[in-house]
Amino acid sequence: MRNKRQHAREIHHLPLRKFFGTRDPHLRSRTLPRYRLSVIRISRPLYFAAGWLCFALGAVGVVIPLLPTTPFILLTAFCFSRSSERWHRWLLSNKTFGPMIRDWQASGSIRTRVKVIATTSIVLMLIYPIGFGPVNLYFKIGIVTTVGCVLIFIWTRPSKRLSQDPGAGR
Repeated sequence: MRNKRQHAREIHHLPLRKFFGTRDPHLRSRTLPRYRLSVIRISRPLYFAAGWLCFALGAVGVVIPLLPTTPFILLTAFCFSRSSERWHRWLLSNKTFGPMIRDWQASGSIRTRVKVIATTSIVLMLIYPIGFGPVNLYFKIGIVTTVGCVLIFIWTRPSKRLSQDPGAGR
């Protein structure tokens, strides 16, 4: 017969596979304290809601030039990977956003074509407000600094050409 201490340990630790599935072989044998289970139950819906919020902001960012699309879609992939495997797979298989996410997850790279499109659209959308708009000088300096940092970030990432993509012929 087990003593009370062993029984208490078994009650307060439940298998992780109940909450994480069996995807990760390292999680199959570990256990998690009961108080952490309530955090998992709460965090999954929060990640799921945050994923949809980021997806909506990314979709709006396609149309509105100052709202970036890519960071929100990458954040959506992160949130869905923490909350719903089904929606994460859907996002990765999406024709528009899937290749961008897979490239970033695999190598942290951005395709050259995407860099050129992003740079062109950013510059074209900001020519009028910066050059001719009735905007305060300090605001113009802030915009130029922010856009400069964004463009530096984009162009310092590794490039991936379509010829390097194994699925480019599809």
